[in-house]
Formats: sequence, C-alpha cells, structure tokens
Amino acid sequence: MQVLARATAQLIQAIKGEAQAEPDSDQQKRLLAAAKVLADATARMIEAAKGCASNPHDSENQAALRKAAEELRNATNVAASNALKRKIIVRLENAARHASSTATQNIAAAQNAGPYNSNSMLQEDLMSSCREVAGVIPRVVQGIKGTVAEPDSPVAHHKLITSCQELIQPASQMVLASKGCVPTIVEPACALQLSNASKQTSSAMADLRSALDKAQETCGRQQQEIESALERIRELDQELVDLRRAALANQLRPLPGENSDLCALKLGATSKVVGSSMAQLLTAASQGNESYTGTAARDTASALQQLVEAVRGVAATSGDGPTAARLVEPARQVLDRSCQLLEEARQAVLRPDEPDKQQRLAHVAKSVSAALNACINCLPGQKDVDDVIRTITESSQALNAREFPASHRSYAELQANLGDAAAGLNKATGDVVQSSRGNPAQLASSVRHFGTAFGSLLGCGIGDGWPDATTPRQVLSNVLLLLQVRSQMVVSLKNVSMVSSKLLVAAKSVSADPSAPNAMNQLAAAARSVTESINHLVDVCTSGSTRDRRSATVPCGPYRCISSSFFLPCTPLFRHAFSLLLFYLL
Repeated sequence: MQVLARATAQLIQAIKGEAQAEPDSDQQKRLLAAAKVLADATARMIEAAKGCASNPHDSENQAALRKAAEELRNATNVAASNALKRKIIVRLENAARHASSTATQNIAAAQNAGPYNSNSMLQEDLMSSCREVAGVIPRVVQGIKGTVAEPDSPVAHHKLITSCQELIQPASQMVLASKGCVPTIVEPACALQLSNASKQTSSAMADLRSALDKAQETCGRQQQEIESALERIRELDQELVDLRRAALANQLRPLPGENSDLCALKLGATSKVVGSSMAQLLTAASQGNESYTGTAARDTASALQQLVEAVRGVAATSGDGPTAARLVEPARQVLDRSCQLLEEARQAVLRPDEPDKQQRLAHVAKSVSAALNACINCLPGQKDVDDVIRTITESSQALNAREFPASHRSYAELQANLGDAAAGLNKATGDVVQSSRGNPAQLASSVRHFGTAFGSLLGCGIGDGWPDATTPRQVLSNVLLLLQVRSQMVVSLKNVSMVSSKLLVAAKSVSADPSAPNAMNQLAAAARSVTESINHLVDVCTSGSTRDRRSATVPCGPYRCISSSFFLPCTPLFRHAFSLLLFYLL
C-alpha cells in the first residue's frame, strides 16, 4: 500500500508540474481536475485498505476495497492517458500529413508517367487506385484540422482515426500498382520519379499504420469495446435461436447440477445484474464519459451472457418444449433492445452535443427494462402471480358500482360469512409469504388460493343483508345504518384490494431474487398491511351490528332521516325500505 501511495503521489506531482507548464488555461484546468480526482481515489483506496486490514474477513470491507481499487485504476488511467493521448494524437496528425503529402506526390508521378506507359491496362489500374486515394485525402485533411481545433474532443479523434483507416488500404493498393507500372514506363525520368514516390508513400503508410495503432489503442479503445460488446450480443442471439430450435425438437437437456429452482433464481438474479450494468452504461453515455462507457459496454455483454445461460437452464429444466421456446423470445427481445442501447450510447459519446441524446437513451433504456420484466414474467409461478393481480384489479372494479348484488341472507349471516372469509384471506396471506421462499410451484398454488380467498371476502363484503325490524322507524333507522356501514366497508374493501396487490408484487420480487436488498422486509410489511386492512374491515362490519342493536332507542325524526337519505346511494335495498316506510306512514 505504501508503494502504491508513493507511485500515485509521484503521478499527481507530475500532472501538476505539466499543468503549470501548460500555456493553455483550459488544458491546465483539466490536468488539475484529473490530479484532484486521482488524489481523492487514492484517499478512498487507503481508507478501504485500513478497514479491510482491521477486519479482513468482513465481506463488506472486501467489497469496499475492490470498489476503491477499481475507482483508483480508472482514475489513474484517465489521469495518465490525458497527456499521453495528446502526444499520440499529435503523432498521428504528423503521420497523416506526411502520408497525404507523399500520396499526393505519388498521384502526380502516376499522371506524369501515363503517356509513357506501354501497358495501358496497368496504367488504368494505377489511375483507378489513385482516384480512390484522391477521394480520401480531403477527409484526412479535415480530420487533422478537427484535432488541431479541438485537441481533446473524442469526436475529432474518432474522425481523424477513421479517415486514416480509410486512407491506408487504397494507398497501399496505389503503391503496389505503382511498383507494377515502373518496368513498363519507357521514359527513365518518369519511371524513376514514380519509383521514388511509391517508396516514400510506402514508408509514410508504414509510419501512419504504426501511429494509427497507437491512437486506436489509446483513443479508440472504448469504441472497440462497444463494438466488441455488440458482436458478442449478436453471437448470444444466435445461441438463443439455436436454443429455441433445440427446445421445439425436444433435444434440450439440463446440464449437470441444474434444476428448475436454481435456474429460476439465477435468472432473477442475473436480470438484476443486467439492469445494473445498463444503468451504468446509461449514466456514462449521458455524461459523455468515453472510458466508463466502454467499460460499461463490456460489463453489459458479460451480464447478458450470464442471462442467456440462465435462460438456457430454465428452458432445459422446464420439461416442456413449447414452454421453453416461449421463454426464448423475451430473452431475444432483451438482447435486441440492449444492442439498440449500445448503439445509442456509442452515438452519444461520439456526438455529445446532440440535444436529443438524453431522450433517445431514456426511451431505449425503458424498452430494455420492459423486455427484462417480460423475460422474468415467463418464469414458472410469475405468470400465476400476474394473473391473480389482474383478477383482483378487475374484481375490485365492482366496488365502484352504485348498485350491489342483492342477498336473501340476513345481515348477521353475511357478517358471519365475512368473518370466515377474512380468516381465510389472512391464512392465505401467510401461505403466500412462506411459499415466496420456496419453489415456483408452491408460489403458484398459494397465490391461486389467495385469489380465491380474496374473491370470497369481496363477495361477502358487497352482499346486501337485512337487519330484523318490526316498525317503520326501525326499518328506516336500520336502512340508514346499513348504508352508512356499507360506505365504510366499500372503503375498507378497496384498501384490502390495494394492499393485496402490493403483497403479490412483493412476493413476486422475492421469488425472482430472494437475495435482493430489503426484499423480505418489504414482503413482511406488505403482509402486515393486508392483515391490518382485514382487521379494519371486520371492525367496521362488527360496529354496524353493535349500532343495529342500539337503533331502537336512538331518537330519529322521520323528516330529518328522509332528508338525510337523499345524500346516500340509492340502492335496491334502500328503495325497498323507503317504499315500505311510505306504505306504513300513509
């Protein structure tokens, strides 16, 4: 650690010294900023090392040390590469100038030798290659001007590197064609001029190729990482195509040690890793950080490879060819959206000034997230959870109706049924919590049972019951009381529906990735909310029964009660009671 600290301190001092000698104030600020980033990363590395030394077996300290070391490595690369990158770009500029100049001289020599070439076919080949070179040279000149005007611009670097790459191949062809034409030129002076020009061009191309390799290694490395990541993702997509074909042919077999539970857990965990790497890629590309974008692209490709391996395991252990094939399609969508995100990230780095790059990146990132969710939803048990959540949502729409189904049972009977249904839903809640940590089949069974229990509770809660009454006053009093309780029960049932959906979402998350941070705590909190909402519903129903027993002794003026009733929902039960009241009064 002391050796590392001394080395980074020397590097920081060297960067500061170069900044002081730099006449350009902007470049000086960039060098000083790089030195500060390096110093901060070194300090964090030292603190993490101390923590790990005091407790070497603690996993958190080890993770912190690894993270600090990675940050220091990246900061060192950035700090050291800024000055090195400028020198390499200057070298490439000089090599490109020299190559353009010698290539231009070669073109002139080829044109001068044309009338003296005894082989017209060779001369035509030479002039064809000269025309290709002449078309590239202006782009090389523009690339040189761009790096001179913006020496630290990644876009300018990329344009210069690209134009130099485009020059090498046709210039090499021109050199070969020139050497082939020299023996057929009858004028010695023209032959000598073309020979010398071709030699100079060949030497200049060798220098340009060497400078270009260095520039690509230093400046184009991130772009190469993105391209490499894209190529790897395309290979993974082909693997999924082969996987689907094998699944439909019932030729897919699990690897040794694979089972459905472990593969499902691996798929859930790797989807989180893919999402995390995508977030890092999105952040780096949004900031225009070329170095971190390349690193994030490489990490994304690695995470997607793990995802494909997990998909293969789930498909192989499913035991059903069509089911396995259906799982492959969402995974291919993930790869396709990931390629789009990498392409957008590359364009965002190359063109950092584009105004709509953030919007495009965010749009593609959302499509990646949706594809990942669709892939996870194909896991055994996940689809059952989604179906029950959808059923609960649709069933709960009945609570917004102004009229509820009539029941021929008494209010006391409905109250007893509601208590039984509440107990059943409460037990089903505990089963969901327990099965979320089990295998997918257990989760699917408990979730379906939970949906049935919720339907029973909802049916009891919206059924009309009729308290006993013998006088008109008791009829109206009981109806008003029942409507008041009904309003409170509707609110309570809506709350039960909402927290039930939250419980199933939490159980789904735990089943997909049990090791996710705070997942079990969220599931436990959701289960408590369901229990509390059920208890509140039962309390509302019980309070209605208690007040019903006291209704005969509560004074209630008929006109005041009738006036108040116009602000309550006009259900069939209320219309029946109101008609009965008018019959007694009249």
